[in-house]
Order: sequence, then structure tokens, then C-alpha cells
Amino acid sequence: MLAQSIASCPDFRSDQSSRPRGNGTRSLKSALIAALKAAGASRDLGEVRRIHGVAIQRGLLQSDVFVANSVISMYAKCGSMEEAREVFQGMGFRDVVSWNALIGGYAEAGGPGSEIALGYFEQFQQENGCSSSSRTFVAAVKACAGLAAREEATLLDGRVLVKKRSLELGMALHSQAAKDGFERDLYVSSSLVDMYAKCGSLLDARRIFERMPERNAVSWTALISGYAESGDGETALEIFERFFRSFPVDGRALVAAIKACGCVAVKEKASLVAGQVVKMLSLERGMAIHSMAGSETDIFVASSLVDMYAKCGRMEEARRVFDGIPGRDHDVVLWTSLIQGYAENDELDLAFGIFASGVGFHGANSQTFVAVLKACSGLASIEQLTQVEGKLVKIKSLQRAV
Repeated sequence: MLAQSIASCPDFRSDQSSRPRGNGTRSLKSALIAALKAAGASRDLGEVRRIHGVAIQRGLLQSDVFVANSVISMYAKCGSMEEAREVFQGMGFRDVVSWNALIGGYAEAGGPGSEIALGYFEQFQQENGCSSSSRTFVAAVKACAGLAAREEATLLDGRVLVKKRSLELGMALHSQAAKDGFERDLYVSSSLVDMYAKCGSLLDARRIFERMPERNAVSWTALISGYAESGDGETALEIFERFFRSFPVDGRALVAAIKACGCVAVKEKASLVAGQVVKMLSLERGMAIHSMAGSETDIFVASSLVDMYAKCGRMEEARRVFDGIPGRDHDVVLWTSLIQGYAENDELDLAFGIFASGVGFHGANSQTFVAVLKACSGLASIEQLTQVEGKLVKIKSLQRAV
């Protein structure tokens, strides 16, 4: 193991301090940083802990802020924020990189970590001795977007659904970033577009996007996703058409565009084509985007395709995508998308069959049961009433639901 090879490095005194000297210090530090990066890249938490132990043994954790920052970053990459925080709290001196590593780690963790990240950002603002960087704001804005993902939307002015608390925090962060001269930074601007979109304030997201001196795939995808999530599929697809003229299309952009096709399909009037009820215009656009995907092995792209084809009325295409995904038995979102598609297209027996035959289908969630209950409701709408013990019931539908 890398930690063992570092621990056996001979370039040390054998006195009480056990501190490296001269070139030995640089040699060990380089080896330790390289080992940490490798362990973080492979998400090997055990190896990060072992290397951390070597750093403590050799006296590097307290004497070298760069080593301590690297340990924090790698714990964060491995998802162990409590250990990252312990290293941070034990540091005698912290620089802006230390704060960025901790705030960014909590922001990346999402969930409750978003709130913690914003708390540390506020603490950072109150500390003296180091100035903000663009990375600090990127991490804080990302945390705000994560907060929005957990917040219930409320109506603003009776017409726009927004995540009010997250939006207020995000606007304050935006104001501070502008004051500190980071508003025009590519990564800060991209994060702001994403945050405003997730908070439901697409006017703000679009305004920042349009005035960016340059844009990256993150900013384009954030805007496309924002419009798709809000149900404005047409605008999302218009932006996507502009996007793929300048950038190679990646999985996230494809997911956003496919979702946009599904939004358009919901609003399109169906027509009868070759004996099938389909949303033809949305289907053609969806198939064109599908052709950009190449292989369908990305589970998020595949789930989006299943949902889109279902909304367009083409369950045979949805099933073909589903059947072609390796490891599909362990993805609840993919299974739920197919069950819901069959239920929405009145192929009720197939919906029940997919649910019942889910070998290896672990952890059905609330959305899965909503889809199955929708199939039960559809079955009840066409089933004849039968008298049982003096009551009129729909036996088959009731048995399915129970």
C-alpha cells in the first residue's frame, strides 16, 4: 500500500520529534500528496486514513498547511465530512484553501451538508487573515443550490414557483460575490446560473447567462435544466439547439434536453399513427436527441429516455431502451419510469407484470407505488362492478391494490 511505503521512508531522524529534514521533507511531502490524490480518486477511505496517520506520525499535519488541506480534501472526496472537519478544527493555521476544502466538501455532500457549508461560509466571512477566492463563492453558491433541492416551492406574486429561503440566501451571496469582484468569473457565474435555476428564478438565471463574457457546458446545461424542470420544454430545447453547436453534448445536457422533450409531449395533442396514439412532433425531436446519445449505458440518460418515450406514447421504444441497460435490476428510478409509462399509456397488465417480475429490484420508493396505484386506478375505471356480501366492488382492481 502507498501509506506503508511512505511510512517506511528512511529520510528521518530517530529523535523524539521524528521530523523530516532537508530533501527528505520534500520527498516525503511529494510522496504523501501523490498517495492522498490516488486514494481520493479511488474513494479509498481506509487508505486516506492510513496516509493521515503517517502525516501525524511524521509531524507534517501541524507543520504543513498544504498537507493538512490535502487530507481535508481527500476525506471530503471519500464522503467522510466528519473526519475532514476534525482535521480542519485541529489546524493551528488555516488559509483560504482550508476553508474552500471544507465548505466545498459539505456543499458536494448535499442534503444537510448544504446548511453546514453555508454556516462555515458565514464563519469564514467573519474570520481575519485570508481573503475570499472564486472557489469560496462557487462552493457557497453550490451549497445554496443544494438547499433549494430540499426546500418546498412557494408561489411568488401568485404566479411563479420559487424556493424563497434559498433564493434570498443566493441573492445575498450573489451581491457579496459582485462586491468582491467575482461576479464575472466563469465558474462563479456558472454556479449562479445553476443556483437561480434551481431556486425557480429563471429570469435571474437567464440574465446572468446572457451577460457572461464566456460560457462553459455547466452554465448552458444549468439553464437548459432549469427551463425543463419548470415545465418550459420549448425554451429548454431552443437553448439546447444553441448549445450543441458549440459544445460536445454530454450526459447531463442530454438528460436535460430529453426531459424537455417530455415536457413538450405532455402539452402536445396526440394523434393516431399506424394504430398508435402518439405525440408525433415531440417523438421526432426526442428521437433526434436520442441519436446523439450513442450508447445508452448512462443510467440517467436511459431513465430519461424511458420517461420521454412513454410520454410520447411509444412504449415499445421505452422498453427497448430499458432492456438494453446492463445493471438495470438495481436502479429503482429506471424501473419506476417504465412502470409509470405503462400505467400512463393504459397498458395496465404490463405495468403490473413489470412490478411483479422485478427480480433484484431493490428498494421500491414512494414514486414506484404511486405508479402502481395509478395502474390500479386505471384498471378500476374499466372493470365492471361485482356484488360481494351485499356490496358492489371491483374485485380485480382491489386485489391488485392490496
